Amino acid sequence: MASQPHFRSTAISAGALDDIGGVGWQPLREVARRIGRLARVQRSRRALAELDDRMLADIGLSRAEADAERARPFWDLPPLH
Repeated sequence: MASQPHFRSTAISAGALDDIGGVGWQPLREVARRIGRLARVQRSRRALAELDDRMLADIGLSRAEADAERARPFWDLPPLH
């Protein structure tokens, strides 16, 4: 069985940008936060799609709900609470 390649994230975390002072960096920090959130949601959606039906039932989801979540476009994020 061939193993899948493992890719290490090279993204700059939004927290790392907090160390950079000055008001002028705020827009860059906000962009980094949004990109990070997009990436986290996409990873979660991929992981959800890999769960079998028993695992989905354990967390209260059906296969159809998991498939619908996975099919959402990357920019369609759940609301922040």
